[in-house]
Amino acid sequence: MKKAVYGVTLFLGMGLLMTSCFSSSSSDDLKKSLEDLKKDLNTVNYVESDIDSLDFSMVLPDYMVATSTLDADRPFQFMNAVKEQYIVASYEMISDVEPSLKALNYEGKTLLDQYVSYNKEVIEEGVTISKQDPIKKMTIDGMQAQLMQFDGMVEGISEGISYYTVFIQAKDKLYFIMTWTLESRKDDFKPIAEKMIKSFHLKKSA
Repeated sequence: MKKAVYGVTLFLGMGLLMTSCFSSSSSDDLKKSLEDLKKDLNTVNYVESDIDSLDFSMVLPDYMVATSTLDADRPFQFMNAVKEQYIVASYEMISDVEPSLKALNYEGKTLLDQYVSYNKEVIEEGVTISKQDPIKKMTIDGMQAQLMQFDGMVEGISEGISYYTVFIQAKDKLYFIMTWTLESRKDDFKPIAEKMIKSFHLKKSA
């Protein structure tokens, strides 16, 4: 099992300055126009990820692009540097994980509980957690899953980071998803993170 902690790669970008002119518009019309503009700017279009070598897929905002800069060992990684949104995913074979957890004396009611406990400790080695929601058990694509949402600080980064980490147990594999953004953008990112996570599914066998 690979130990890795993800921080946000910070980029300095130009702000977008938008100006609009309205002639002979009532205050109500102006307000409606501004509300419509804000709605259009906040609309997120999603597309299906397309990596033929992987047996899973999920939907992503269409502004995210594939990268190999987050972790060269993760086969699934996408990002948008301007929006400071990142996601990685990978898997491990249960036949490899189970004896490793046993050797490390991890205890838990289920294999998934043990896997989550192990990874939580790994994360805490690199992230100073300031806030963590209770771990949420859920079902994703008919499989048992656990969601861990937390905020924290990473050495070398001056801003807090909000993480959404999901662990999914399939028949013979354990899947790992981590997506994150700056803590200051957490509220806007939450529905996007949840959309991506909940869309995870195994591809149908040919």
